[in-house]
Amino acid sequence: MLIYDDIYTWEGPAHGDQALWIMTCHLWIIDLSLSHPEIVFIRPTIVVASDISDGPRRKICAETLGRQIYLDFHLDIRRTLWVEYDPSLPAKMTVAYMKPRYHDGQEMIYSIQWRNPMNTEKDMIRRFIPKLDI
Repeated sequence: MLIYDDIYTWEGPAHGDQALWIMTCHLWIIDLSLSHPEIVFIRPTIVVASDISDGPRRKICAETLGRQIYLDFHLDIRRTLWVEYDPSLPAKMTVAYMKPRYHDGQEMIYSIQWRNPMNTEKDMIRRFIPKLDI
């Protein structure tokens, strides 16, 4: 079930009265367990993020916006499939693999590797977000 489909904005750390940066994305969150309660999913949550910030495009989840989304929506990073969507790129979608690196005393820091989505992942996303050109 699609549980979130909206614009998500996060203001980075403040410097005086202004945020140092503002990141904005179109964010979709899918909870597979609500659509199929009889199935136990390894990763029941799918996050699809598409950068719509002003300025150059970037990988959204690299230690900034992604971390904030996990906190704001109470998502378990180990049980969430993170997908970034950019229709201007030939591949259009990339999937993040987040591997724990170390704990900095306050939180776990992850290294991020990118891969192409599997066909089954694309099919699942198409079911819930048919308007994406994937």
